[in-house]
Amino acid sequence: MLFIIQLILCFSIWNPALAVPEDFKIKRISPEGGFTFEALSSICEDKYGFIWFGSNNGVYRYNSMETVKFINSPDDKTTLRGNYVRSLYLDMKREIWISADHGLSVFDYQCECFRRFQFHDAAGNPRGLNVLQILQIADSTYWMIDSFGFSRIDFKTNTVSYLQLPEDYKNDLIRIATKTEKEDRIWLGGSNGGIYYCDPPYQKVNFFAHARNQNVISILPDGNNLWIGYDWGGADLYTRQGVLTEHFDDNIEGKNKIPSSRVRTIFKYKNEIWLGTFKGLIRMSENGNEVIEKEKYTGLTNNSIYAIYRDSKNGIWIGTWSGGLGYINEWSNNFEHFQRESIIHPLSDNVISSFEETEDGKIVIATEEGHLNYLDRTNHHLTDVRIKGPVGMVNHIKSMHTDKKGTLWIGTFASGVFFKPKGTMDFRKFNQIDDFKEQFYDITGTDEGLWFASSVRGLFYYDYQTLLVKHYTSNNSDPESLSANSVRTLLIDSKGNLWVGTGNGLNKKEKGSDHFIRYFYNQNENNRISSNNIYSLFEDSKQNIWIGTAGGGVTIYDPKTGLFSQLSKKDGLPGNDVYGILEDNNGAIWMSTENGLSAWSPVKKNFRNFDYTDGIQGNQFNPGATFKAKNGELFFGGSNGFTRFDPNQIKENPVAPKVIITGLEINNQTVNQLNEPKIFRQSVMTLSELELQYNQNSLRFSFVANNFLLPQKNRYKYRLTGYSPDWIEIQNDNKAIFTKIPPGNYVFEVIAANNDGIWNDTPTTLDININQPFWKTVYAYLIYLVIILVIFYFLQRELRLRSRLKNSILHERIQRENEEKLHQLKLHFFTNISHEFRTPLTLILSPLSLLRKKLAGQDESMEHLIMIENNANRLIRLVNQILDIRKIELGKMDFQPLPFDIVRLCHEVFQCFSLQDNDRKINFHFESDYSSLFITIEPDKIDKMIFNLLSNAIKYTNEEGTIQLSIKHSGWQPETLDGQHHFSIGNQIEGEYVTIVVKNEGLGIAPSILPNIFDRFYQAPGQLSGTGIGLHLCSEYILMHHGQIDVFTGENLGASFLVRLPVTNDEMGKGIQQTVSQISHYEEQQFQTVGNQTSISKTGKEAVILVVEDNKEMQRFLKTILSDAYQVITASEGVEGLEKVREFNPDLVITDVMMPGMNGIAFCHALKNDLETSHIPVLMLTALSSVENQMEGFETGADDYIVKPFDDRI
Repeated sequence: MLFIIQLILCFSIWNPALAVPEDFKIKRISPEGGFTFEALSSICEDKYGFIWFGSNNGVYRYNSMETVKFINSPDDKTTLRGNYVRSLYLDMKREIWISADHGLSVFDYQCECFRRFQFHDAAGNPRGLNVLQILQIADSTYWMIDSFGFSRIDFKTNTVSYLQLPEDYKNDLIRIATKTEKEDRIWLGGSNGGIYYCDPPYQKVNFFAHARNQNVISILPDGNNLWIGYDWGGADLYTRQGVLTEHFDDNIEGKNKIPSSRVRTIFKYKNEIWLGTFKGLIRMSENGNEVIEKEKYTGLTNNSIYAIYRDSKNGIWIGTWSGGLGYINEWSNNFEHFQRESIIHPLSDNVISSFEETEDGKIVIATEEGHLNYLDRTNHHLTDVRIKGPVGMVNHIKSMHTDKKGTLWIGTFASGVFFKPKGTMDFRKFNQIDDFKEQFYDITGTDEGLWFASSVRGLFYYDYQTLLVKHYTSNNSDPESLSANSVRTLLIDSKGNLWVGTGNGLNKKEKGSDHFIRYFYNQNENNRISSNNIYSLFEDSKQNIWIGTAGGGVTIYDPKTGLFSQLSKKDGLPGNDVYGILEDNNGAIWMSTENGLSAWSPVKKNFRNFDYTDGIQGNQFNPGATFKAKNGELFFGGSNGFTRFDPNQIKENPVAPKVIITGLEINNQTVNQLNEPKIFRQSVMTLSELELQYNQNSLRFSFVANNFLLPQKNRYKYRLTGYSPDWIEIQNDNKAIFTKIPPGNYVFEVIAANNDGIWNDTPTTLDININQPFWKTVYAYLIYLVIILVIFYFLQRELRLRSRLKNSILHERIQRENEEKLHQLKLHFFTNISHEFRTPLTLILSPLSLLRKKLAGQDESMEHLIMIENNANRLIRLVNQILDIRKIELGKMDFQPLPFDIVRLCHEVFQCFSLQDNDRKINFHFESDYSSLFITIEPDKIDKMIFNLLSNAIKYTNEEGTIQLSIKHSGWQPETLDGQHHFSIGNQIEGEYVTIVVKNEGLGIAPSILPNIFDRFYQAPGQLSGTGIGLHLCSEYILMHHGQIDVFTGENLGASFLVRLPVTNDEMGKGIQQTVSQISHYEEQQFQTVGNQTSISKTGKEAVILVVEDNKEMQRFLKTILSDAYQVITASEGVEGLEKVREFNPDLVITDVMMPGMNGIAFCHALKNDLETSHIPVLMLTALSSVENQMEGFETGADDYIVKPFDDRI
């Protein structure tokens, strides 16, 4: 009853002008333009501390960092039943219920979706299609208000049972229900103004009161009273006995008048009653009443109030029309911000330079372009005072000071100094300081006079007694003068000393002295000021001098010890430019910087920082714009007005926030229960454990703290135990990132601090298990073991094979080296032997020439001499070739080219071969495109080359075949035949060249051996004659001439050797291009010494000897020496020999071993295995003298073995 009386007394004197002081601040949460164009009609807090608010267009969830909107989607049954949200309710299970125009929904945190409900009554009629409210009571039963009234819900059967109103009020319709935690009674309000209640066991609705026929839309039980709000009927105050004690409306005059009769919500805040109306929020208290409107509280975006809600941390949420959402926190600090844009009491200019206080407590504010402003702190009224100077109005006021007589002095930019004596209204010009383009940044006084700080001319001192001005300046030659003429700030300390802050150092003028002590920044000294550019000076209650600098933070000078110390950003100061310094009545040091306001606690040794989000004028402040009023209030000015506050009212938020994990990214992809159900099937907020695969190892967590007071100042610490054990602190961000986490078990932990740095020591945790990849499991390691063993086996096997191969290669290399050594020894030996051969060969050939002259005409003797000469020449050619190879190998082969007729050279070699004994009836053909062509060659080497090529051609030409030697011009190209193969040595000749062609008819060269025929000492398989050096020398001779040799050959196509020699244009021009051709056909030469019998006459020569020899000269020689005593028949190879044996049945067979076709061994074997011929003795004649060769012959049946050379007497 006492409260009611007090409330009535308050109402009797209510007047908006006599509002209570502002002890709270409304923070706007909604964005510019609001969350929606209509109202936020209901507000609720969920179990995570997130704030939900409903509108006519869905429901929103705000988590301090972001807002998520939920709306109905007709095709998605996991969305809201309807978008027109009537109310929100948090039940005892801490689940959020949404009552909407199309039914009831409850939010499911597991899937971040909604579960829908549809009910019917006992008759089966659908109900709950337009739900206004849901309510849960202590016995866990749910009650619902829909278009049909107030009903109990049975969720097992989805049926509802309605309670009937009293008979006299049965036409009324329940629209609202209210129940407090402290009582069991449910209060109900009807659309016709009826007020009802329902008590346990909740079987009956009882009438309470009815005062007016208006829709009841708000009910507030308040102790022994009951507040009722109507849609258009104002508000009523009832006692618990149903007695109407007060009515409040907008159409009545006097104590109970309110701004609007539409009272949508009634709320109790501490001992105050708040009425949320169509035209503002009425705050009623014992200290008076206040209309809270958007014009005064900028955080209130609209005056039409729809909902007021208190959260679990005593935060107050206000929902308004146009989607506005405001927030009141009891721990918010009420920094008053005055600026030019203020609606009620604007400043004349936003740039503040200085403050002063009048005797009656008004605050004088000096502005840059807006003159002076006087603030009446009782009503916030600002008065603009203009200063008239000699040439117009004075602007750009830089400093102010009130002296001991009460005179107000002001310093300006470029207008000089003015003063206003106490009790007068006008300012006067101070003419004792002449005008100059300078700024008077500071004025301070003593009992004897005033000090003026000039931006360019140093210091001025005005003496009260002498009325004279003394000028102090900087003198580079005087170390006891000012350190600089740019003076920014002044301080008279408690000992009467003058401190002067300049743009180049700090100065101290001790009382009674005219000299200055200088202090400078010196990086090589520890005891120094932190910067030479001084912005502010202040002496605290302990007589320490605080020096605010540019870029160096603040320096503290202790006069007792003479030591300097520093505080800067690394210590927690928000900025290193300190513009102003003040001490409050509690001993805290306040500093304005380029990055906000900061309070230093000398006791706690820490900073508490404030920025524009706290409500101060901005982060940037101005030097000199600081002031402490007599009542302890502090003023700080900047470029956006000034901030006023009482340090005693600055509070610290003690509520430690809880952290909620709200999002997860895996490998830079956002995952949730919808897009990655294989990872987790519920919302990340409800997860306690997370299992991932080995490649899902880059994680990014999002989280929020449920502190809504300046949430941008929330700070976080997180870590991943087992991976990153140290706490990582972040601010202005709410994400934690971990990359390339190895498989294992981890715990993600995160804690948060609120806007004032109060940490919650209990972390929010999430267990994380990253599985090992298959290749790191036990089964994989078993497989690895098997694989390793198999690999080890094959590796050992491979190593053994490689070792064998290495030894084999080493053996081959040693063998090759030995062979090469042997080859070199052989070659050296052959070379030496060849040198030794030349002398005896010369002694053979020279006498032989004399013998041929003497025995000319004796055919038999001449035949032997020619045989000797031919073989001696052959031997000397072999000797010369061996010597040439040795010279080439040693790089000592001489090459001395000279002009020579290539046609003549080729023709002479041709003549030698065409005149030889030709028992195989070979035809020779010579032709040339030139009759004479001189080119630069070495004739001897070209002669040897052609000789070798013709020798080989004769050796491999078919019987009665043709050998062609041709000389062709450079435009000639050989005719290519099908089946031909080609091989070339030497580079393509650029320019003119001549081609020498040696072509024969025969079997040709096998393609497999074609690339090897020019190799030194190479002999084809089965080749029985030759040394393997002829073609090798040919290729070397051609390369010396920078020529090219090509071979064209094919099966049964013979072989064509094309030798191309370069010719200059001049040589080509001098050549005689005339076709020359010569053909030498076979003509049988008769050597009558020995005939080749085709029949045998036994007369006088009974014994018949068969000679099987492929060498014709050897064959004729044997025939010659045997013909005197025996009849001799001959054969050239084994097959022919067998035919002659069967034809003539000889008495003795003499056979060579090495022959083409069937050799001597095969011939002897065939002869001895034939019964008809096995009795014939066989004498083997060969150059193979080794025991092995002789044994091979004896094993085949040979009767004797004669080694070449032999004596004819044998």
